[in-house]
Amino acid sequence: MVFNMLLTGFDAPRLKKMYLCRPLKAHNLLQALTRVNRPYKSMDHGFVVDFVDISKQFDQTNQDYLAELNGEFGQDAARYASLFDDPKAIKADLSDIKDTLWQYSTDNEYAFAKEISAIQDEDELYRIRRALERYKELRNLATLYGYDELDEHFDIALFGKLLNEVNLRIGRINEQKALKLGQLSTGSLNILLDHMEFSFEKEGTEELTVADKLKRTIRTACGSFQGNDDPKDPAYVNLLDKLREKLVKANMQELTTDEMTDLIGQFEELAREADELNRKNDLLAGKYGGDVKFMRIHKEMMGDDQPMASSDAALFRILSSLRRSIDATVERNAAALDQPAIFKHSIGPTIIKAFKDNDVTFSPSQVKTTVDRIYNEYSDERKTRLA
Repeated sequence: MVFNMLLTGFDAPRLKKMYLCRPLKAHNLLQALTRVNRPYKSMDHGFVVDFVDISKQFDQTNQDYLAELNGEFGQDAARYASLFDDPKAIKADLSDIKDTLWQYSTDNEYAFAKEISAIQDEDELYRIRRALERYKELRNLATLYGYDELDEHFDIALFGKLLNEVNLRIGRINEQKALKLGQLSTGSLNILLDHMEFSFEKEGTEELTVADKLKRTIRTACGSFQGNDDPKDPAYVNLLDKLREKLVKANMQELTTDEMTDLIGQFEELAREADELNRKNDLLAGKYGGDVKFMRIHKEMMGDDQPMASSDAALFRILSSLRRSIDATVERNAAALDQPAIFKHSIGPTIIKAFKDNDVTFSPSQVKTTVDRIYNEYSDERKTRLA
């Protein structure tokens, strides 16, 4: 309990919730409440659970404090008036909010959602969001100060849903911007798909049927991309860029039935190409006992301007022997991966020996590149396991 503690409001720990079990008055009340009104990390407010009904003391203390401000600062005290909203101020704010929202169907969440989904201007969306957020604040103030005559203005449950629709729309526009800029990765596909919108020139049964098929096809295609174990593969990156272009078209312009049908074919073709990449990756990983680390290393080495091995089979003989040796090293001391310089120094001789055993001509830079590739794969794997 904080009643008998030193209450400066600055040296006290931050609280998310405070339980009041005995009466507090004057400065003790204000100082206690300061412990839950200070932002901290993700906390922008706190909660007071009042078991003793401090409402009268709170109102009296606020009025005393305002009177003290008036006495000390005179006309300058007007700048603090916002701390003590009264019914007239709340009604004035409500009037401003109504002016902002009057053209929208705020009494019908479904109609409102449709209206909001047509807005592309972010400034307008933020203006609507500020009005809804202020509305929520006013509800809290009216409840706190007991302004019962204002209850008729508030349907907080409905306005909470409207605010959620506005936030979703802002998020969708940000995602559309990301698509335009090419900021797409396999990890963001699910989030993007959950918020994709489709516009049609007509909203008939046929359009909706084709749209549903388009959505299913897009999800299938994205599933193929998410199944890829080598996202840095240039062939995969090229396909992902094509996917982004198609998603932009599907998500950001009004489509006819014929255009949607054409897009379905294009997404199906992208899915086939992604599945073929996955098939080849799976075959190569299978050669290494399903170890995708060495599948990726193998592909990178064969993709070098001057590959060290003359064929995939020759490179496999080199890497398979390296894999056995390095696996044993990591198994003995996985924590060595947390010391990059030491780990790389320890596997260097093993790599050189494997090259020599297979009559491979190599340069110091090729050894270093191979060391780096192997370390990065094992290190990433360890980080993923520890996450």
